[in-house]
Amino acid sequence: MEKNRKLLPKFVVKEMESLFLEELRSSINLLMSNLESLPVSKGTTDSKYGLRKFGRYNNSFRRSRRGTTSSISKSDTDGGETALNKLDVVLSFNLEVIVQEVQGLKSLPPNRIIYCTMEIEGGEKLQTDQTESAKPHWDTQGDFTTTHPLPVVKIKLYAENARIIRFDDKELAKLVIRPTPSTNKTAEWNKMETTAKGFPDKDIKIRLTLRMDRPQNLKCSGYLYALGKHVWKKWKKRFMILVQVSQYTFAMCSYKEKKSDPTEMTTLDGHIIEYTEAVTEYDGGRFFFNATKDNEALLFASDDENERHQWVQAMYRATGQAVKPQPPPTTTVSSAKAPLNSPLSKLQGDTDKARKHGMDAFCTTDPVKVDHSAYFKNLQTLTLDHRLNDMFASLGWFSPGQIFVLDEYCARYGVRGCHRHLSYLDDLLARAERGMAIDPTLMHYSFEFCASHVHGNRPDGIGTVILAEKEKFDEVKERLRHLLEYQITNFRYCFPMGRPEGALKSSLSFLERVLMKDIVTPVPPEEVKSVIKKCLESAALVNYTKLSAQAKMDDNDGKQQLLHNHENHNGQPMRKIEDILHLAELCIDLLQQNDECYEEEFKSAFTWFTDLLVEHSEIFWSLFAVDLESVILSQPPDTWEGFPVFQVLNDYLIHNPYMAGGTFHQQLKNMFAPLVVRYVDLMESSIAQSIHKGFEKETWKADEHGCAASEELIWKLDALQTFISNLHWVGNGDRSATALLRLYIPNYLARRGSRETL
Repeated sequence: MEKNRKLLPKFVVKEMESLFLEELRSSINLLMSNLESLPVSKGTTDSKYGLRKFGRYNNSFRRSRRGTTSSISKSDTDGGETALNKLDVVLSFNLEVIVQEVQGLKSLPPNRIIYCTMEIEGGEKLQTDQTESAKPHWDTQGDFTTTHPLPVVKIKLYAENARIIRFDDKELAKLVIRPTPSTNKTAEWNKMETTAKGFPDKDIKIRLTLRMDRPQNLKCSGYLYALGKHVWKKWKKRFMILVQVSQYTFAMCSYKEKKSDPTEMTTLDGHIIEYTEAVTEYDGGRFFFNATKDNEALLFASDDENERHQWVQAMYRATGQAVKPQPPPTTTVSSAKAPLNSPLSKLQGDTDKARKHGMDAFCTTDPVKVDHSAYFKNLQTLTLDHRLNDMFASLGWFSPGQIFVLDEYCARYGVRGCHRHLSYLDDLLARAERGMAIDPTLMHYSFEFCASHVHGNRPDGIGTVILAEKEKFDEVKERLRHLLEYQITNFRYCFPMGRPEGALKSSLSFLERVLMKDIVTPVPPEEVKSVIKKCLESAALVNYTKLSAQAKMDDNDGKQQLLHNHENHNGQPMRKIEDILHLAELCIDLLQQNDECYEEEFKSAFTWFTDLLVEHSEIFWSLFAVDLESVILSQPPDTWEGFPVFQVLNDYLIHNPYMAGGTFHQQLKNMFAPLVVRYVDLMESSIAQSIHKGFEKETWKADEHGCAASEELIWKLDALQTFISNLHWVGNGDRSATALLRLYIPNYLARRGSRETL
């Protein structure tokens, strides 16, 4: 422990070092248990060739055959290598035979019925359809399943017996094929052997396609010369197959024809694969390579250099050795090119690409010396960028395939879950800060995982907390708070029209969670309310500033036309009234949108949110009141163009139960009260003058509804009535309301009385 203490990271609490080692053992034992079940179901940790679990109390690390810290001293185990059983490497092959046509039947009558049979020796027999010898075409497919790596396929051609007393049909010719997993899968012509006595046609050919699909755990196959100490003791050519028994267990097996069990086999665990020079003392084989382990060596040779390269690469991947085998300088793969479109040609192309982009050096790097946490962060960042560039809106969520790859990387290379989610949060925050749409629920999930880990409240118990993780979590938490406050302040632009649905509510709940000091103690409601209140106060300024800028842009579009219509000196005040009226309409539309799209989201998050929304609206209107007051003061005396602005605002406010009689409503009435009183006083004086002067000059001649003086009086009273009703003035005993009531009711009654009298 003391020897390896420098290799351990710094922890929040020093006593976590021993717990950290226990976590490593558990995670790697779980990894080995999972890997042993893939891709072959036979491979489990309970099997005699499975990976050994870590010793509980032995803490000495050693490098495994894969170059990783994946094993501990085998003091608790017997340390012996257990041989595989032949039943562990049984393979299953799917064989597909397609009989297409026959040529060379010259002596048969054109109407003679012929057909073909196909069978695997020792298996079932299938038959094609019957056809006339003049048209020997079938395209009939036969599917077989066999456990023989070297099966024998027999194709026979028959002619139907045309005699009255019928016996067995006559066998004309046959073809015996011995396919291998690497057999060419294209249609080919094959010459058949004539079997019927006295049959003159000796040049019969059959066109067929033969496909032998290799199972998933067959990694390489072909003929090799082999020699070993305990197996393959005689140098001769054998059909060899590299079989993956479990995730980390591979076996080299030799087979004979029509046999499903291997004749001899050995595991490659711990072997080192290398190219070797030609050995002249053995008869057979031109290109050599070996597999060595301790003082044991297996020597192999192939007749083709490309085949040797293919075998070496497959065995190198099977052993997982740290150093990649390098071919001798005098004989390279490029000296003998494989046929175009062949599997080997594709392998060579992939190898060239890997060498070009530097992947060779990357693959041969010792995994122990690699900072997998940094590699994983880079991988996850690139994966997220690729996901966000999809044509579909992912909002930061990975696809199932991407999650599988990231999970595998973390499990295989020991990337800590807290580091993974902190890196994910960091990437999501960086993109959200740039204005990209990120689902707050996704960030909430990752934050909860990191918070439970850092605060020691994980569902699976207390785990180790690295000091770097704690510092990164505090940094991310502070950035999250600023981001959420920004989003709430700019809720109209971060969540336009309340979309994505539920995102604003999630952000509010997320903010409450971020404000918590730990994962257990809830944050006081007053603190949450104070933070959100501050955000909404800033939101009022942001919304009004952007709305004012929009109104100015809209007004500039028609500015030239309006200036042409108001060329006199009084055109500028009128222009200001029109601008402020347009701005008032935009403000009303904005607040109505807030009520329709955001009010339910706010209320569903917190019950006390209604009061904050009312305060937000009051602050918003207070900013508008400053501009409105400056416009009203700039108007000449005894002008009434500002009354439409009052009517629009007052109509909105009296129908809003939260804003009616509020601060801005009172301020609005106080602002227009002098103008209203002045207008009523002028109308009162005008009516009085009409009565005094009109009746003096009255001739008392009958008019349409009375005399001329009464018509003028009634018209003025009607204009005053229309003005008062359109204002919708609601007073609470103030001077302006009293004046309106004092004038409106008597004059209305006087109007009705004058009409009845006249």
